[in-house]
Amino acid sequence: MEAAFEALVHDAKKWEEVAEDLTGPSYSIWPLEISGPKDIMPFGMSAGLDEKYNQVRVQVQDMLNQANDYFFKLASTLRQVASDYAAGGRNFVES
Repeated sequence: MEAAFEALVHDAKKWEEVAEDLTGPSYSIWPLEISGPKDIMPFGMSAGLDEKYNQVRVQVQDMLNQANDYFFKLASTLRQVASDYAAGGRNFVES
C-alpha cells in the first residue's frame, strides 16, 4: 500500500507541474490584443477581424485558465486522498 501512497503524491506533483506549465502561456496571451489601426489594416477592421481575433484570444485564455484550475484541483484532490490514507484511511482503502 505504500506504493499506492507514493503514486498518489507523485501524480499530484505531475499535475501541479502541468498546471504551472499553463500559467506562462495564459499570461502571454493577454497582451496580444488587437486594438485599432496600429495593429490591423483598415480592411481587416471593417471586416471585423480584430473583434473576432480578440474573441478567440479571450476564449483561448479562458480555456487555459480553466485547465490550470482543473489540474490544480486534481493535484489537490490527490494530495488530500494521500493525506487521508496516511492519517488512517488505510482501513477504508483496504476494505
